[in-house]
Amino acid sequence: NGQEKFAFDALTKQRAENRAILLTEIRKLTENQASTADKKRPRKTKKPKDPKGRSTFDITLDLLATGMTVEQIAQERGLVAGTIEAHLAKGVEEGKVSVFKFMPEEIVIEIVNARRQLPEGSTSKDLYEKLKGKFGYGQLRAVAAYARLTEQSA
Repeated sequence: NGQEKFAFDALTKQRAENRAILLTEIRKLTENQASTADKKRPRKTKKPKDPKGRSTFDITLDLLATGMTVEQIAQERGLVAGTIEAHLAKGVEEGKVSVFKFMPEEIVIEIVNARRQLPEGSTSKDLYEKLKGKFGYGQLRAVAAYARLTEQSA
């Protein structure tokens, strides 16, 4: 009458065994690939030492003294502009470089004025947000160092 019943139990069992075998093989392959990938991961190369023994900070100041811009120094050294700006901010703090050597007067004045509008004890993040991210933290730190130095000498 066309209603034969077929026992799928044997097929289901065989399919489950085949899947288990395949999964085991896949796990072995992926474990081998993962460990191989870990071994092939490139290591960071150390930058060659400066032949004159200068620090990265001093190298940045020397390049600025040659008339290079922040962007040119960053490109020359393979660093981001923010790192160079941080070096220059440190140079301003230590009195080794003028903020006007790498930043236009208009920008310095804008940042100083915004800084004055903030309450005492404000952070560089507060200043960054007040200026809506227009300037990087390195620039803000450099101007803050300049402002502190001028306030102390006044």
